[in-house]
Amino acid sequence: MNADETRSTLRTSLVAFFAVLALLVGAYFFGVNQSSRGILSTLKEQDAKEHLVAAMLVNLQAASEAEKSAVMAETDEASQTNAAEAQQKSAAVEADRRELSGLIEGNGQAEDEQQLLNEFNTAWAAYQDLDREILALAVENTNLKAVKLSLGPAAEALARFDAALQQLAATAGATPDGAQAAQAAFQAVVAAHNIHTLQGPHIAESSDAEMDRIEGEMTELDKQVSASLETLANLPGAEQQAELAQAQAAYQEFQKVQTQILELSRRNSNVRSLTLSLGKKRLATASCTETLTALQKSIRNEKSPATRW
Repeated sequence: MNADETRSTLRTSLVAFFAVLALLVGAYFFGVNQSSRGILSTLKEQDAKEHLVAAMLVNLQAASEAEKSAVMAETDEASQTNAAEAQQKSAAVEADRRELSGLIEGNGQAEDEQQLLNEFNTAWAAYQDLDREILALAVENTNLKAVKLSLGPAAEALARFDAALQQLAATAGATPDGAQAAQAAFQAVVAAHNIHTLQGPHIAESSDAEMDRIEGEMTELDKQVSASLETLANLPGAEQQAELAQAQAAYQEFQKVQTQILELSRRNSNVRSLTLSLGKKRLATASCTETLTALQKSIRNEKSPATRW
């Protein structure tokens, strides 16, 4: 082979070599680029999941606090406002949960995350069931309404009852039956006030059996009031009949309010909602929080290997 042929062969070999080298370099950088894109995509997805879980924890806490405020509120307006806020925050948790489910379920390798998500779903369903029950009871405010009736209309009717009987006793004082009238009036007032005193324990009571007992005691006291008023009605003397009529009308109004109080108290919405809030709901909230915290940790652990080149 002469020199020209040798140089030609060398040039051809060099061209082929560099062509192969270029292909190898291109393939390398293409693979690196694809790998980088895959890592970036994974990191972005993990960041999204971590952000969702963090938001769920914040909104779960806010929903729980709003629910407690609804239960402890002293007015219907405050109960309704706080209940609406609790529902809004719970809806935000649910929206994030659904989005998170899509991200986790779309990744077949995230087995730990899927398991924790399943555990949260179970705890979250229990939380929502309790939340609906508690908030529905809280906005009824039956115990609070019963207290207001007891301290307001019932107390006012009782005050009119007292005033009428005091006046009756004073009017009958100069008559031969004055002592008997005063005693009957006193017994009626004491029995009526004892009924009023028992309204508070009845409103606060959570046991049906204990409420039955209190109502039984109220019934016996009511009989004493009726008997005393009957005694006064049978005494001679037209001068005290006007005061007796006023006393009877006032006591009838008291009885009417008493019936409303007992009906509201029996519904027991505030007592029941508070019992659920401090009991089952507290445990359900803790379960949701613990599971979300564990899921957050799992996502962070999954995220760490994705940063290794």
